[in-house]
Formats: sequence, C-alpha cells, structure tokens
Amino acid sequence: MIDLANEHAVAIEINGGAAQCREYREATSAFFGLAREMDARFTITADAHHPDDMARLDLALDWTHAPGIHDERLLTAHELRERQRRKIVCSASQEFGPH
Repeated sequence: MIDLANEHAVAIEINGGAAQCREYREATSAFFGLAREMDARFTITADAHHPDDMARLDLALDWTHAPGIHDERLLTAHELRERQRRKIVCSASQEFGPH
C-alpha cells in the first residue's frame, strides 16, 4: 500500500480524531514508521466536525513525532494547492482535448 501511495504521489493521512484512541495509535505506529522509512509523504487532519474538535490537529501533529516523522515529510499548503492546480489543468485538458 505504501509503495502504491508513493508511486501515485498520495500522502498517508495521520488523523487526529483517530489518534485520540490509544489502541489506534498503537496499531498504526509501526505502519507510520514503515511509511516514513519508505519516504512516504504525510498529511495531518483534525477530523473536526465542530470547532471544538480543532485541537485534534495538535494531537495529530504531536503524534507524528513517535514514529519519527519530521515536518519536511508533511505536505505543505503550497504543495496541496499545486496538486489541486495540476488536477484542474489535467481535467480541463481531458475535457477539451481531442476526442
């Protein structure tokens, strides 16, 4: 799964909502460590459905330290915007390209 994620430039999500559960953190810690060793990129999310849930983002960010994921492995807002721009350009070229 990690090879496929890397091959297709898909980031691995570290979810702050799920990170509230100790069992989930324990079960996925080795996976995140392996993904780090395989040079995967990561995103962090809060899984927030209410403004009070935004603290989960801090939990997800703190959780990245356990498997040794450094900030440079996290996708930046700039990278996300660039990916979105490329996707839009690609979609437009497919829509208006030769048929």
